[in-house]
Amino acid sequence: MADSTPSLITKDTQLCDKRQQLCQFATIFGQNFPDDGTMLCQIKNVEISPEGVDYLPIRYTQTWERVMTIINSNQAVCPLPMNGSFEVYTVWDGEPAASSLWYDILPQSIMGKSHNRLKRHTTVMDAGVEADETIDVRFIYIAYDSVCYTCDATTQACEKKSTPDHCWINSTCWAPGETKPNDPCRLCSPADSMTDWTMSDATEVCVNQTIREQEDADAAKKDMIVRGAVGGSISAIVILIVLIMFCVSRKKEKAAKAEEEEKLRKAEKNETLNHQNSLGKGYDNPLMRESHLYSEIRRNSSVGSNSLVGPRKTRVDVLKTEEGIKTDDGDNHSVNSASLRTSL
Repeated sequence: MADSTPSLITKDTQLCDKRQQLCQFATIFGQNFPDDGTMLCQIKNVEISPEGVDYLPIRYTQTWERVMTIINSNQAVCPLPMNGSFEVYTVWDGEPAASSLWYDILPQSIMGKSHNRLKRHTTVMDAGVEADETIDVRFIYIAYDSVCYTCDATTQACEKKSTPDHCWINSTCWAPGETKPNDPCRLCSPADSMTDWTMSDATEVCVNQTIREQEDADAAKKDMIVRGAVGGSISAIVILIVLIMFCVSRKKEKAAKAEEEEKLRKAEKNETLNHQNSLGKGYDNPLMRESHLYSEIRRNSSVGSNSLVGPRKTRVDVLKTEEGIKTDDGDNHSVNSASLRTSL
């Protein structure tokens, strides 16, 4: 009895140019595909680099399981979750024949159910004779944009083009002449810029839009200059006010210091004069000299005349006296600047 187990006859790499196709389905070729809902595909996202397939870290990896759409017993399609590149496995929930070589047992699927993961069935030449061979069970599906990339199915690698025949704007590939979404006046023009949009002058509307945008840019630039000038002027005024306040403050501090020093000088002078007065000196003041002379005369006049010779001889010499002193008897005694003698 012939083996009716499904098997794969498909290449190990499928390329899909997004410029030519929708790239929403992976096509599976093989044998004995049953149209009973038991054929599934398991999909895992990968990245394609110039070095080949890059498997993402687990935290960035997503896996999907889809029921395949059977076209006929030799062809089926696997719906993809999004545009991109994927590693695709084909699984079957049926019971394989005991002698079948075209499957591996998948211990557990995403859905928590065991499946038969199909192998890929190819024909090779062995000593000039065709022979069947089963190899890796998975294949790589690569969706790419031929405007900006070149891909090789043999190496399973893609490389970004370096030729100036496309635009790469905001991490997106654009063909020459393609317009910016929602803005038909901006388009990809590699001759002008490969990394930014170029304003189109194809229509009067776009020309007028260009003029308006230029006017707006000039007005914004002028406004920025004015704001800068005003800001600079305000800053200069603030600095000037601060300097003036600093100078006034310094001047007040110096005046207060000078006033304090003057008070200290006067206090020291008064203290010196008081000290001299306490010692009986400091008769430079006429009133003080008069008071002192008057006291001396009264003291000497109060001495009794108990002397044998006559009045007791007491002499008060006051030098440098220029004014007359009035005694207790009402007489006005005059003294000269040389001396004052009083004999009692």
